[in-house]
Amino acid sequence: MPSLSPRVLVAGSSDAERGARADRLARFFRVPHLSVCEVIRDHAAPSAKDAPVLRVVAARLVDSPGYVIDAAPRTLAEAAAVDGLLASLAVPADLVVHLRSDEPPGVVIGYYQARGTLAQFLPGTDDEAIVASVERALLNRKARAVHP
Repeated sequence: MPSLSPRVLVAGSSDAERGARADRLARFFRVPHLSVCEVIRDHAAPSAKDAPVLRVVAARLVDSPGYVIDAAPRTLAEAAAVDGLLASLAVPADLVVHLRSDEPPGVVIGYYQARGTLAQFLPGTDDEAIVASVERALLNRKARAVHP
């Protein structure tokens, strides 16, 4: 079986820390880094709803087997919309990397935890620890593909 490309959402922390972490992960795994904040800024009017943003995200992911998406959903409706989009493209996220902050985890983090796709880290955690979690998620996807 060919090597798998990871599909990761990065949530939490500050925009700068989250974006930098997502960029490093994308470079390490050689997959596209997509910043939802940039998509919103570049392609959607300030009052735009989720649909135009999700269309741009879909267009950028269409030919890519893997990705790192920065700025994961902040509401349950956004999480469901992103999950639905990724499922429709047959590229659901393997892992949600949550860079914890001082704020208590919200309902979206609980949503991903309940789905079994959440890994939580302190923002200063070494990249190697996060890479190891992503690689474990890839092994799980590979195992599910062999034994559905």
